[in-house]
Amino acid sequence: MIHMRAKICPYFDNHQSACTLMIDDLASVAVVPAGEKISAKYDWGYLMDGPDSLYYFLEEQLLKAHPEIRGTVFLPLSSYKQLHSNEKYRVFTRTLDVEFMAFLNRIRSRFDFAFHGTWHSKAEYNGVHSTPANIELEFTVVKPPDIERIRREIDAFSSCSGISFSGGKYPGYKNNEFAETLIEELGFLWWMSDASMINKISKFSRHRYIGKGNIILDLPTTISGSLFAIIQERKLKQALRYLKKAIKGTSPTSLLDELVQKQFPITVQEHFQNQGPSGKRQKPNVFDDIQSLKMLFDHFRKFDLWYCTCSELAAYLENADHAVIHARNDGEFELTYTGRYSDCSLSLLLSTEKIIRPDNRKLYTGRPVHEGYVFNGLGRGIYSYNIEQS
Repeated sequence: MIHMRAKICPYFDNHQSACTLMIDDLASVAVVPAGEKISAKYDWGYLMDGPDSLYYFLEEQLLKAHPEIRGTVFLPLSSYKQLHSNEKYRVFTRTLDVEFMAFLNRIRSRFDFAFHGTWHSKAEYNGVHSTPANIELEFTVVKPPDIERIRREIDAFSSCSGISFSGGKYPGYKNNEFAETLIEELGFLWWMSDASMINKISKFSRHRYIGKGNIILDLPTTISGSLFAIIQERKLKQALRYLKKAIKGTSPTSLLDELVQKQFPITVQEHFQNQGPSGKRQKPNVFDDIQSLKMLFDHFRKFDLWYCTCSELAAYLENADHAVIHARNDGEFELTYTGRYSDCSLSLLLSTEKIIRPDNRKLYTGRPVHEGYVFNGLGRGIYSYNIEQS
């Protein structure tokens, strides 16, 4: 009998960790101070990928220098209907028309898309003043009857765009007692419900499962894209406190190092939404944080990271949690899977260079690493180490 070592890799291709850029609130909106023109500083997506747009700014300032970056854009489907001009700010909106859908599809090679509510949030104003008296977030007020309305809006968007959602995020990470049941009934495979672990190491820095049946994989939000911008904005005394933290090993760079060393996922939180009609800048946001984002992704290059979308990350983690390797006789092993996807797609670390599937004679050759050989994309089935006899 042939004895071989076999284990499921924690991340695709046996990378040390995974990294994804999550950008909320891409919307067909721009909020511009009176007397100024629409530019990247005030664009949420209204200008799409045109030369003055926020996306073009992101592409030129970050993405071209870091072609490895991949991520997920969280879309609020009808938030553009909730914003109105006031005496200080002009609000520009467009419907999710053919041009806007074409823009979304142009960026799909780097980003996938996730659900971020329908109307997302509503602000109530006192008179004509620009400061909101109250802000209401969608998933803090949802009720069971809302499921059909939400389903219709998602279906209509998917039909027009060709884009489907496997996961999503609560607007503002806020929800009520009906929210988890609602997203489970809508069939989402993964979600992002919490940001309490952002910019620190905690027991919540790993994924978990939520919903009535504990079947929705819940990804953590581990890093703010403004991590280094916060430092840059500090005064002298605050900068000295940061220096002391760096000496003690609790600086932002040591935080990033520890996240990777502990194999927690690197999920970087950002927003396309920047300027609101209240006059306040959204924090974090891509435009204001661009230097911080450059510093983050420059630092990440020292690590062995899998750059992926949230959907890819969630699928891999779910597959790994629900798969088992069973040793068999005659130099064989069986990979079983009992999760929510139609099949698993996993990376295995084996001590042999080649394996074969006896049922279809497909031969797999592993990538050599220090500990053995890595095999990617393996689904449920029986595999044999004994190539000649299979």
